[in-house]
Amino acid sequence: YTNATAGVRLQYPSGWTVKEGGSSTRVVQMLADSGSNVIVNKGRQSGSLESARDAIISTILNTTSYNYTLVSTEKTTLAGMPAYNVTFAAKYFGQDIKQVYSLAMRDGYYYSFIFSSSPEDWNQDQPVFSNIFNSFAITS
Repeated sequence: YTNATAGVRLQYPSGWTVKEGGSSTRVVQMLADSGSNVIVNKGRQSGSLESARDAIISTILNTTSYNYTLVSTEKTTLAGMPAYNVTFAAKYFGQDIKQVYSLAMRDGYYYSFIFSSSPEDWNQDQPVFSNIFNSFAITS
């Protein structure tokens, strides 16, 4: 998948459905038949990576109507940039889900991935999510 406007490129499994856009910051959503999905966002961001991470945590825990619980926060890299993975557990329309928000910043923009899956499918989906994450590149 390549989006020249957003300046991003990544690989995803064949058979997944691709939906571009959907909000002012959403670049693409990729969905598996199982319901697992990946959302890639890009938007303007001032401040530090840590302040952006803290804003995501606050937003998810305090302003959503779903019952989110913060599981962990860890440093990582995304496309060679310092990044954070923030893991949540949630109840979404009565179904348990696990979500990892991966966040990096470059040149005044943030890039985020949201990986979502049921807890039962997480171990099976994790290698797929890792391959998508590791294939990500900024092209402009």
